[in-house]
Amino acid sequence: MANWMQRGMVFGRGEGNSHVLQMNYGALGLTDAHAAHWLEWVRRAKGSMLNKRPGLRTVSVDISKNFLGDAGLQSFLQGVLELTGGAEVLKAFRNRITTLPLSLLLSSRCLAELHLSHNCLDTPALEKLLVAVLRCRDAEKGPAYPLQGLRPLWLRIEQNPGTRSGDIRSVFDAVLHAGGNGVCIVDGCGHCNPHRCRARASPPAVHLTYVDVEPRGKPAAAEAQKHASSPGNAAPCFPAVPLRGRPVLKGCAWTEEAAAARKERAAAQRAEEEATRRAEEAARKAQDSGPPARDDIHFPPLRNLSGAPALPGAVHVPALPRRARSCLAYAAEAPGYLSVLKGAVLSILHEAEDGVPGCRFSSYVFAALEDGTAGWLPAQACLPA
Repeated sequence: MANWMQRGMVFGRGEGNSHVLQMNYGALGLTDAHAAHWLEWVRRAKGSMLNKRPGLRTVSVDISKNFLGDAGLQSFLQGVLELTGGAEVLKAFRNRITTLPLSLLLSSRCLAELHLSHNCLDTPALEKLLVAVLRCRDAEKGPAYPLQGLRPLWLRIEQNPGTRSGDIRSVFDAVLHAGGNGVCIVDGCGHCNPHRCRARASPPAVHLTYVDVEPRGKPAAAEAQKHASSPGNAAPCFPAVPLRGRPVLKGCAWTEEAAAARKERAAAQRAEEEATRRAEEAARKAQDSGPPARDDIHFPPLRNLSGAPALPGAVHVPALPRRARSCLAYAAEAPGYLSVLKGAVLSILHEAEDGVPGCRFSSYVFAALEDGTAGWLPAQACLPA
C-alpha cells in the first residue's frame, strides 16, 4: 500500500540547508479511499520526514488525471497542510471535484498556481473561489494576492460546467463587488505568465486563463468599455479583442499561420508513429510465424568431442520447424554445434538424435537462431517457446 505513496514523494535540496518536496501522484487512478489512506500514512511518517529534512517546503502537488472527488481533494490538502504548511503549485485537473474546501486551499497564503480545469465545478463554486481569493488577507491584514505584491494567482478553471459563456458572466459580476486587485484574463494573445502580469501596470490578484467570457453576438470592445466604466474598476478586467477559446503556449502570440504549422507538425508526427507501429507489428508477426517450412534439409553429422563425425556423411531428414527457447547457455563442443545464450529464441529443424560416444549430452536437436546460424544443440537446453 505504501509503495505508491513513497514513490510519489520526490525530495530535493533548496536554498541553504532547506529541503523541497514534489508530490507526483498524477494518472494513478486514485480515488477518495486512496486519498484517505494517504493522509493516514502522512500522519504516521511525518515525524521521520521532517527530522531528516529541516526546513521542508512543498513546491508542487500533482494529483491530476485521477478519480478524486471532494473528499479526496480535502484529504490531500489536509496532508500537505499538516506536513509542510501548504504548496506553491496544485495540479488537480481532470478529476471529479464539485466543491472546494476554500479554508484549506488558501490557508497557507503561498499558493501561486491552481489548476482545476476539466472538473465538475459549477458557477456558484467558481464565484466562491474567486471572491475568496480576492478577499484573502495575509498576516499583516493586507491583500494576500498578488503574492508579495507582484505575483497573481495563476488560475485554470476552463472546461468546467460553470465556465460556459453565459454562466461565467455572473462569476465576474460577483468579482466586481468583491473588491481586491481584480482579475486579468489570459487568452494566449498577450505575454502574461504564471510569474508576472504584463498586461496591467498594477498586478491583479488573479490570472484567469483560457475562459471565454465574451457573450456570443456582443462586440468585445463595447463590453470592455461597459465594465471599465464601472465604479472601482479602473483597470478593465476584460480584453478588448475577441477570445478565440483555445489554449496557447504561454508568452506566444496566437496566429493562424502558427496554428496551421502546429497542426501540420502534429499530423506528420502521428503518421511517423503509425508507420513505426506497423513496421514493428509486421516484424513481430514474422518472428512469431517461425521459419518457412521446407520439404527436406541436409544436416551435418553429429561429431564427438575430438571432432570425428559419427556418420560417414550428412543426415537427410525432413525439416520440422517449431519455436523454442534456450533454458541455459551452451558453448559449441565441436564443429557443427551451435553456441547459444540463455533465453535465445530458436527454431528446431530436426528432432532429437542420440549423442555419439564422447559427446557431453545424451541427445541433441538441430536448431537455428534468428540470424540463420544453425547447428546441433543439447535437447535439454530447449524449452517450447
